[in-house]
Amino acid sequence: MIIDQISNGGAEKVFFKLYKYFSSFYDIEVFTILNTQSQWFTLNNDKKIKSAISGFSNANSLLGKLYSQFIFMLKLYIDIKNNEYDFVFSFLDRSNVSSVLIAKFMKIPVFINVRNHLSSQYKNRNKVEKMIIYFFVKKTYSNATQIICNSFEIKNDLVKNFKIDKNKIIVIYNSYDLNNINNLSNKYNSFSETINVYRNKNGKVFTSAGRFDSQKDFLTLIKTFNEHIKVYTNDLLILIGDGKDRNEIEKLIHDSKNILLTGHIENPFAIFKDSDYYLMTSRFEGFPNALFESMVCGTVPISVNCLSGPYEIIMQKKDTKSVIHSKMSEYGILVNLENENEVNYSLLEALDKYTHSSIGFNKLNFNKYSDEIVLEHWRNIIEKYI
Repeated sequence: MIIDQISNGGAEKVFFKLYKYFSSFYDIEVFTILNTQSQWFTLNNDKKIKSAISGFSNANSLLGKLYSQFIFMLKLYIDIKNNEYDFVFSFLDRSNVSSVLIAKFMKIPVFINVRNHLSSQYKNRNKVEKMIIYFFVKKTYSNATQIICNSFEIKNDLVKNFKIDKNKIIVIYNSYDLNNINNLSNKYNSFSETINVYRNKNGKVFTSAGRFDSQKDFLTLIKTFNEHIKVYTNDLLILIGDGKDRNEIEKLIHDSKNILLTGHIENPFAIFKDSDYYLMTSRFEGFPNALFESMVCGTVPISVNCLSGPYEIIMQKKDTKSVIHSKMSEYGILVNLENENEVNYSLLEALDKYTHSSIGFNKLNFNKYSDEIVLEHWRNIIEKYI
């Protein structure tokens, strides 16, 4: 199993879940491009993660990425040549490109995973980098044994913008340990007293979670919520996470008592359960885990209609449609995706219109997203080819 690196992202968590599951049936090796420092990712039987690059300071520059990609491909080729692997299983784009090239050359099945809406992910890259990315994705992905993505909109993107044969792509939504989420949501929440202060004043509690970076666009969320609480002064927003935009976020919050930063916490589910609404302002997604997990805990989602995932979750439809201002389903609310780092007036309108009304929302049927069902689906796909 191959991935760019191990960090705290959603793709890495899915990768780890699949590693643990497949390790019950196969002897699995893990190979990364960059060395990992994440202690939470532990392998079975005291195995060590194989990494192609360790301590390379320029790994994030264009030349650095090309160099590390070359070294990774060389070491991956040597590793596959020296071991009798039944298949290669890859996550994230840099790993996917190299895995397809080497595995096809070695004539073994290669399964790649696409976890984000690529056209949205790369649209702001410089012209040269974008040209290189599109070239390699188009040329290599078509040669994969199977492409697995986690939303139908990602599949549509691969077919339309990267010219991949639709029959090569399978959609498998992310899976969840529903019992574990429910158990953790009933644990002690250290922020309960603060939440109750606002509830006692008839305020609503909102939450959001993720990396503090441009993809998640918490700056837009905070600017919009700051406008909302000018009218609804007893509402509370709890932001779970951390990242490189933290300083900007703290400046926007300033001395507001209506916005609370928790930092990174191990159990966000207890906060989700104590909240009324989950807010998401991401510029792009694959299948947004935190939004879905919050729904399992009982929150109502209010999300921008980014590509991809929110429409498929909230509307329970495969084809994402545009949203003018806001659109409500029985499971939550979608709003128009507006300018980054600015007040989102469609979101503001939805917050003011719906969150203090008597409108009721239903819960999804979460069982079809359970680990037991989804992981078996993964295994059936792999075993067709080995």
